[in-house]
Amino acid sequence: MVSRHLSRWLLLLADAVPAAPGRPGRTAARPHHRAPPETARELVSPTVAYTAGLWPFAHTSPAVSEAQRALELAATKVDFVARLGRILHVAVTRLLALR
Repeated sequence: MVSRHLSRWLLLLADAVPAAPGRPGRTAARPHHRAPPETARELVSPTVAYTAGLWPFAHTSPAVSEAQRALELAATKVDFVARLGRILHVAVTRLLALR
């Protein structure tokens, strides 16, 4: 299940990609959500890096998962979708503010 924020920002980025010739793009239906294509391109590399960095923290080994059941380590658990959604929300918001 993808978080509401992640879905929203992925739609925003999808709107920035031009449609294939002869096919209507998403922007025809949602012109107010259009982001400049350079914003989408600028976000691709950091998104890959964020995803690669967060994945192992959210999908730990069985031993680490067992240790995280202890109350004192419970805060070290990472919700991958929520965390990535928040990071992308902040990144896209800031990139759009800089334009």
